[in-house]
Amino acid sequence: MPPPNAIHKYNVIQMHAESPISRLVRMYQVGINACQQKDAYKVTKVLFLLHKKLDHQASPKLAANLTRLYKHLQACCEQGDFDQVASTFNQLQSQWRTLH
Repeated sequence: MPPPNAIHKYNVIQMHAESPISRLVRMYQVGINACQQKDAYKVTKVLFLLHKKLDHQASPKLAANLTRLYKHLQACCEQGDFDQVASTFNQLQSQWRTLH
């Protein structure tokens, strides 16, 4: 098995080669997996990264709506409602996949 550092480098290279929608779909999958593990730290990190990547200039209305949704999901996570967060991530992932 390759050392963990080599795996990380491979994943970073692979991620940069993907389209933005593919990266978004992947990020939602990471969030879904974190919800299944009830890993609040990782879910919070995913939500932070999703929010950070929003382009408020290109699509202000979409960015504002997703900001509100991500804040709601963060509140759900803090309350331990991982099923709601995972369900929403699944729905978002499905919608973005249709565009890909």
